[in-house]
Amino acid sequence: NNLFGGEKTKTLTIMGLRGTETLNFDTNYMPTMNCAGKMIVKNLKISRVAPSANTWDVRDLMLRSDIEMNDVILEKGVAVCGDIDCKFTNVKFAESGDYYALWIEAAGANVELSGCTVTSAGRGIKIDEQYVNDAVAKVTLNINGADFNTKKKAAIMVKSVAGADI
Repeated sequence: NNLFGGEKTKTLTIMGLRGTETLNFDTNYMPTMNCAGKMIVKNLKISRVAPSANTWDVRDLMLRSDIEMNDVILEKGVAVCGDIDCKFTNVKFAESGDYYALWIEAAGANVELSGCTVTSAGRGIKIDEQYVNDAVAKVTLNINGADFNTKKKAAIMVKSVAGADI
């Protein structure tokens, strides 16, 4: 099972005790079972084994419920899927492939980065309607004190008819 918590779980906290622990995934999903719930992740490094196929949708970590991450190192790209709230504080996004460090579906998400570092062998952040089946909704991206170091193209790219508030 690649889901956390139960159907009625409102809040689930995953915390490293020393900040040196690594949470390894063999899947690309990291949602709570209750999609209306919230996950809080603190003091961890999150990684996953790279699959043999090198495409974005099998390499990234997909978030499908509200989430807060504090003092986390993400060694894989992250996809924000759906109309969810995401708050990243002192998070290091470190995408080693030729992909986006943070992909946000144009589905009305509210994403906040505070004190974060975005490092990518590819690109930084993309807000895109590519995987959205229903009508697109405007995404809100709030960035406060973030550093970007990307090898290719712009730090932030928006490809959505609805646009984005940044």
